[in-house]
Amino acid sequence: MPGVRLTLLVGLYAQRHLLGKGAVTDRVRRFQELGPEMVPLPHPSWRTTGWEHRNPWFGTTLLPALRQAIETALA
Repeated sequence: MPGVRLTLLVGLYAQRHLLGKGAVTDRVRRFQELGPEMVPLPHPSWRTTGWEHRNPWFGTTLLPALRQAIETALA
């Protein structure tokens, strides 16, 4: 797909497909290593609420960076 400016790797299967084996939390925590064009995210499900409570950095660090990456990709 030409012109792809942002790829969201949502959940284990998407991350495993492109990044190989590894823990979702570790990948999401190291999102900056992938650059602004690729962002790993946990799968959005009812279980993610508990995950977010155990990982408060997700809301304070990753989400603002994701918002910026989306804004840049759409500009």
